[in-house]
Amino acid sequence: MNLMINAGAIATTGLVQGRTTAQKTHRILDAFSRFAGRALEIDETVYRSESETGHRNRAIGHILRNFDILTEEPTPALEAYFKQCSVLVNCRGLGVMAATLANGGMNPLTGQRAVVSD
Repeated sequence: MNLMINAGAIATTGLVQGRTTAQKTHRILDAFSRFAGRALEIDETVYRSESETGHRNRAIGHILRNFDILTEEPTPALEAYFKQCSVLVNCRGLGVMAATLANGGMNPLTGQRAVVSD
């Protein structure tokens, strides 16, 4: 058990543009969907479970805020992290996501660039 993995993931989620959970989640889900080549969704039951039982992750979020690693109140980043952990994807989707990375960020099925800059 390495809680630093969670800390890095929560800090990274905090860097996603957007002030609200919904804004952050939309950006994450949109990016994951481009990588997978299809629209992905959140399993709301899994999300609720993650959110209701994620006390250690909430503590990590507040520690990150204490050290100014998260520069805003941690709840939007934490809730987006819980939603990110609840994305519905199967093995084929994960394979396409890996193939997209291996193909320089270009989805080999859709021809769409998965990494875009705003």
